[in-house]
Amino acid sequence: MSWSPEIVDVLISGAVALVMYGLGLSLSRQDYLSLVAKPKPVLVGLFGQMLALPLMMIGLMLLLPISPEYKIGFVILAACPGGSTSGLITFLLGGEVAMSLSLTVANSLLALATIPFLVNLAFLVFGHQEVYIEMPLAHSMAHIFLVTIVPVFLGGVTRKLIKQGREKLQRPLKIAMIIILSVVFAIKFFAGEHSGGAGILKDELLLLLPLSFGVNTLAFLIGLAVARLGNLNRKRSMTAAIEIAVQNSSLAMLITGTLLQNQEMLKPALVYAIISFWTTFIFAFLYKSRSASGFDLR
Repeated sequence: MSWSPEIVDVLISGAVALVMYGLGLSLSRQDYLSLVAKPKPVLVGLFGQMLALPLMMIGLMLLLPISPEYKIGFVILAACPGGSTSGLITFLLGGEVAMSLSLTVANSLLALATIPFLVNLAFLVFGHQEVYIEMPLAHSMAHIFLVTIVPVFLGGVTRKLIKQGREKLQRPLKIAMIIILSVVFAIKFFAGEHSGGAGILKDELLLLLPLSFGVNTLAFLIGLAVARLGNLNRKRSMTAAIEIAVQNSSLAMLITGTLLQNQEMLKPALVYAIISFWTTFIFAFLYKSRSASGFDLR
């Protein structure tokens, strides 16, 4: 079955909004106020997302004997920080959800300025040419508002209205969020070639799967290292590592497939989207388990 790009985008946006609603349901006003009073965890996370990870990716791509298109694709992926799936992992593993959501909103706004710079830098380094992309500012702002801020606000309102039964509501919502995200991203993966789906992948999986796994592993370790430099506690360290390891693959695919119209550059983001949720979840679960047993990995 062939899915149009518009339908796939609507499904993804709907799934993201549901995740954000569930995250908003789990938070109190005090969770946000504590981060406003002491914003260091968010600033540490932003440093890792906006600076440390892109620089690491550029350095890694300089060492790898792969095509310039793949190198640029991975750098663009690193330039697209966070997303709803990182917040879901944080929620499921008991991380600091308020920190995750604050990072999602902050990095979405900052990325409007940093992505054009990093895309041009990637083309200069690996393509030996300059390119300028113009981020759809109005569309991006509307997307952040409608898909992130509004659902989180509605989740908070629901939390106030349903004081007694919210825990019962959260349990089935957790399961629903995982199922819906899995189905929607499966549709994205198996969509036709015009939708940026698996139809554009042939033998590249043999190269891009292990490479994406390695990138995801390094990104998670960078998150832990940045958190240690910022002297964050274990809960916030895990949250920072999750945020830095899970990239906004949908945004990376929009840039490479729609704005740049280059299917080769799109492939790293597509493959990364397949594995990054599950591998990051496993890494974070192991980190949490080892930390709980007294072996602090910070």
